[in-house]
Amino acid sequence: MRIVLSKRIKEKNEIKSDKQKQKLFLYFNTCLIHDLELNKCNFTNASFFKCIILERLLITNSSLTIITIRNCFGTVFINNNPKSKLFIYYADDNLFIEDFNLRRVNKQIKERDSLNKIFSYKTSFHISNPQEVSVEFKKSSESGIKRLKNEDKSLKEAKYYLKESELEELDISVSIRLESEITKSVKISNCILNSLSLNGDSNSIIDIKHTSCNRLFIDKFSSGKLLLYDFQAKKANSKLEIKNSDLSNTWFNKVRLNSFNIVSFYRTTLENTKFSATEFPNSIEALENIHYPLKKESEYFNNQYENYKQLKIALTNQSDQIQALQMHRKMYEAIRQSKKLTNQDKFILFLNNISNKHGTSITHSFICFLVILFSLYLTYTLALPKAPYSFGWNGFNSFWISVCETTSFVLNEWKNLYALANPTHRLSQLIENNLGQELSGMNYFISFCSRILIGWCYYQFVSAFRKFGKKI
Repeated sequence: MRIVLSKRIKEKNEIKSDKQKQKLFLYFNTCLIHDLELNKCNFTNASFFKCIILERLLITNSSLTIITIRNCFGTVFINNNPKSKLFIYYADDNLFIEDFNLRRVNKQIKERDSLNKIFSYKTSFHISNPQEVSVEFKKSSESGIKRLKNEDKSLKEAKYYLKESELEELDISVSIRLESEITKSVKISNCILNSLSLNGDSNSIIDIKHTSCNRLFIDKFSSGKLLLYDFQAKKANSKLEIKNSDLSNTWFNKVRLNSFNIVSFYRTTLENTKFSATEFPNSIEALENIHYPLKKESEYFNNQYENYKQLKIALTNQSDQIQALQMHRKMYEAIRQSKKLTNQDKFILFLNNISNKHGTSITHSFICFLVILFSLYLTYTLALPKAPYSFGWNGFNSFWISVCETTSFVLNEWKNLYALANPTHRLSQLIENNLGQELSGMNYFISFCSRILIGWCYYQFVSAFRKFGKKI
């Protein structure tokens, strides 16, 4: 038997009946489908089981009560079926293909598309306006081929269970477009998806849980409720993009945003979004198009500032002070790079960043204190009239002797270090440390500067130390 994958035979068939009430079931089991279109159909049930779709499966403008697609691979369009409940299942308890001819087809498809396994056949679902949508994966604890035998040792049934490596090869994408008052609910559970897209304004309840998805795209979206639980990416080059959307009724629960390589919120409402056990990435972008991350509009840093500000408000309202502080810091780091900010404000934010990370890091404030204190001490000591060095060059030996003497002199003046560390120190104390000798003009100037700089360092340290108790 010869199988030709490229052959295209299209026929139009019509089923007509004068009966007002009838039940018609359409069932495809272990089939190779080139191109099937169901338009304006009034079936009770349409089921597709273990099918390979070479071109497309299109169901549109129909009154099907239930559409079930189980363990099928290919491109599927389910459009404008407002009375239909759509169920998409993937389970590995019944994957074995008994039909020899279909196994030959699978082999040809793998060779044609350079696939390691038929399970990595590119599969996409384009869904718009059904009554309900349910997408679910079920993985058993078994793997590989299992042969079940009867009591007399004869073969009862052969089954094939997916291996863990084959789960990684799945290439399944789901795109859902919603309209108000049509789709009531969307449920996605235990799925392994390459891409998930949500679009449209509706009152739907969308429940996504225990799912890994390499790319999540949400655009021009709002819903009655969006619940994301135990959601993450597992592959490289993963992206999460939400733009032009209202997430006021959204709950991120145990969502690993940091598992995505790029996370972008663009012109999206986040202030009333709920976050629980959410792991945020180091940076949240504000890209108009996530596919071109290097192409940033002029308002990029202002939009990024708004993202962090809204996230800070949302987390503060939930009393999550720790993560709110992270957003507080990133908010100021973003606006510091804005072209609309004055140079004076940029300088202030720069100082706050290096001193205590905008009130969030006592480590930075302590290091800043030590750097400023020892810099003041070194310049103050070298400015003393009795400092044993002079400018000029008289050979390397003379230079080395001067270095050693100056180092010894600086170390012996350690009392001045404690005096400068006190922003309220007295000049008489500095003169006393100098054995009663008069100080130079530079010493007086450094003493004055130390009062301001050291006092500022103490303030930055205390401010960072109180980060959990202050209002941000």
